[in-house]
Amino acid sequence: MATRFSQALREAALSGDNLISGIDLDSGAATLLLYTGNVHASFGTAPGGTLLATLTFDRPSFFADDPASITANSIVSGIAVASGDAGCFVIKDSAGTIAIDGSCSATGGGGDLQASSVSIAEDDTVSISSLKIDIPQS
Repeated sequence: MATRFSQALREAALSGDNLISGIDLDSGAATLLLYTGNVHASFGTAPGGTLLATLTFDRPSFFADDPASITANSIVSGIAVASGDAGCFVIKDSAGTIAIDGSCSATGGGGDLQASSVSIAEDDTVSISSLKIDIPQS
């Protein structure tokens, strides 16, 4: 599955506007939520799986490497609230609206977000050391 962007972010990317300002909307922080299961078929709806952990982006949440991708600045670790295998993620903008979603897998598994392990245990510290997202070009 390909990473999906909200309509507003896709339009910003295609028009050359600042995609990052569409994630950092106000003084709040953007968040990355890890869930079991798959992303919801309808973009903008939270996945039906169990929420495993919520991580918070520092501001600004991303920087643009090049016109084709964005890379996360520091992501603050979170504590897992449940146990399971991460199957998908959601990035919510600073207003709490889903801006980006995608699949998770172990490294080499083809997920949009790949990790050394997708197995998460309740009360574990969950961290992501780096995150680069390709921007849709059409």
